[in-house]
Amino acid sequence: MLTQQLTDRYTDLPDETLNQIEDIADDAIKATLTSSAIPLLLGIGVGGGVAALSGMPIVGAMAGSYFIYTAIVGAIQKGQDVDYLKTQGRLAHSLQEPELVRYAELLGPDAVADEIAQAYRDGKHITPAARKFLMAMGHTPQRRTVDSFMDELKKLNQIPDVSTESTETPYFNEQTGEGSFLLDAVLKSPGISRLMIGGQRTGKSYFAAIASRILAEAGWKIFHINLASYGDEDSYYWQHVTRSITGDLASITEESEATALIEKAIACCNEFWNEEKALLICDEITYAGSKFGQWEKQANAFLTLVAGRISALTSTGMKRHKAIWALCPELVAGALKGPAKAIKSLRLVFFAIPPGRECPWKDQLITFNSELYSQVAANFTLTMPTDEQVQLCQQHEIDRIVFIDNEWTPIGTLPQLAPIEPVPESPAALLSRWKAFAPEEVFARAYAKAFIPPAPDPAIDLINDLPNSDKKEALTIAYNWAIARRNSRTEITRADFIHRARNERKSEYLRDNRDEIWDDLEALL
Repeated sequence: MLTQQLTDRYTDLPDETLNQIEDIADDAIKATLTSSAIPLLLGIGVGGGVAALSGMPIVGAMAGSYFIYTAIVGAIQKGQDVDYLKTQGRLAHSLQEPELVRYAELLGPDAVADEIAQAYRDGKHITPAARKFLMAMGHTPQRRTVDSFMDELKKLNQIPDVSTESTETPYFNEQTGEGSFLLDAVLKSPGISRLMIGGQRTGKSYFAAIASRILAEAGWKIFHINLASYGDEDSYYWQHVTRSITGDLASITEESEATALIEKAIACCNEFWNEEKALLICDEITYAGSKFGQWEKQANAFLTLVAGRISALTSTGMKRHKAIWALCPELVAGALKGPAKAIKSLRLVFFAIPPGRECPWKDQLITFNSELYSQVAANFTLTMPTDEQVQLCQQHEIDRIVFIDNEWTPIGTLPQLAPIEPVPESPAALLSRWKAFAPEEVFARAYAKAFIPPAPDPAIDLINDLPNSDKKEALTIAYNWAIARRNSRTEITRADFIHRARNERKSEYLRDNRDEIWDDLEALL
């Protein structure tokens, strides 16, 4: 079946949509026969007519040769398009404007742009409509060569400072090879949602942290969720985010604790959706989406929400100025629950160690992960690095490479991830955070306590007028304790006070004169 590869590529789409895609492909194939046959018949007719009128067959043959040549060239080109559709499952590059518009409405602009860009890199002819569409999506048609890959390996020893860089400045210099083609490509299109896959220590988390910090400095709100957080990497990588929800579902044994963590993740996802220029990073997403996770039922609500956001952003992310980056170390599609499979519609960014390289890390050697490559290749268009690229990585000791926009590139030189000095949270920011996460009654009490100046308290004046400094300190401690109990609506009893005073470490006077201080406290209250 000519369209089998095409429908397999978009197998997650509804059957009705797949049927419409097949109709477009069938119409394109029929148009191939018509567009080749008409010039051929026209050439034969013109040649015969001219020959009859002139009485000179050779003149007729010359007159019809242009149309016949056009028919032959067109037939060859169209035949190649049909073969490419059959073997690679790509159609967009060969469509004219009306069909291309229909195709983009069914698949989404990003998926169509991917098809066209890859076809061009594969050396296929693309129609004027396809070229116009690609340019409108912010892509410059470019065929990848070994020379361009070589340029990216040059001068990788300079490390720019994140704090002084502007997102208006490209992070990759095509002339010198300085910087990172990967970082430049991602920051040029921050509204594209991406799936970043790579084994441990291949650089995906560090890259996501660097790229998102630059976006944060440009005014984007960054949100981070990791339901399989282990160790202290999260606190190092995500210092710049607006909100970070972390926890380890694997180590949670109580259902209430798992439910509370997932509810926080859902609230974070909703907060992201309500912001302008916002990025949501879902770390270790495949664990939350595993069919075998202990808290599969609880996690399903979160995954369903994320899947809906991914679906909306696949075609409108650039307009909405929002994106989702999903990070994961593996991709076994059969182990993912229904909603988690939505990550397959994201734009692939695959991190790897170059084949043949061994990269030391602590007491281990990290190598190219063939099993992970097979997992990803079964779900995305992914090719192995060429022999020339592998050889260049060996020659230049390149330890990390990445597959982005359907081509391999070195990760390159990334800015350093310097620690961020904590900035005290402003009252306005604290107020906003409380509103988002606290019940209304709790928020009202907290707001009153933090933002409404307390009324003058005569008791404080009486205590401050005491001549005995030791007694003043003791009674101040006791009064503050009593007010705290009262604010929490807890009964103030003598027994509780005596127990509290007996263990008081700050005031010896209070310990030794408990009964006297209690009498004074009762009078003040």
